[in-house]
Amino acid sequence: MSDTPPRGFDEILEADFVAELHTMQAPELRRRRADARELEDELSYKRRLLHGKLDILKHELERRQAEHSTNHQGELLQRLSELLSRGGGGGSRGGRSRVTPRATSAPRRPSDDDDGAFGVQLTRLKEMSAEEIEGAIETLVAEERRLSDRRRAVHTVIDTLTSALQAGYREGRLSADDLLKG
Repeated sequence: MSDTPPRGFDEILEADFVAELHTMQAPELRRRRADARELEDELSYKRRLLHGKLDILKHELERRQAEHSTNHQGELLQRLSELLSRGGGGGSRGGRSRVTPRATSAPRRPSDDDDGAFGVQLTRLKEMSAEEIEGAIETLVAEERRLSDRRRAVHTVIDTLTSALQAGYREGRLSADDLLKG
């Protein structure tokens, strides 16, 4: 792999990123697709974190509404343990659910997704009012929509690059070895 940092979201969605694909060699097409897949993996991971926070907040609202729990922290920790032990069901793209950074890559350029907290602090959940929790849920739902839209856009780029590799093979511009390598 190259020593250049993986591309960020805006760079991957620029029209130039998928322009003139028919003139590119297989290694460049595969590198671009790998960058897009890595970004998709990051977005998927952030969505899973966000869904975990949503589950915790919704559970807390349910617990408060039921008002039958005397062991708030124990029950919340048990629920968190259950949520985390469920394991991922795989991504929506052929079951790819790997989210591991490339050891050889430079860090991705920072983006507006890098806050990691989505503006909601669970450390003060006990002190939050029901209205604050509902507001946090609304914030996270909006963020989930934004991340989902970004993932769909990146999926389109990945599909375009995959199609370019396949077309290059069909048209004889790329060899069978080029297709099998990526």
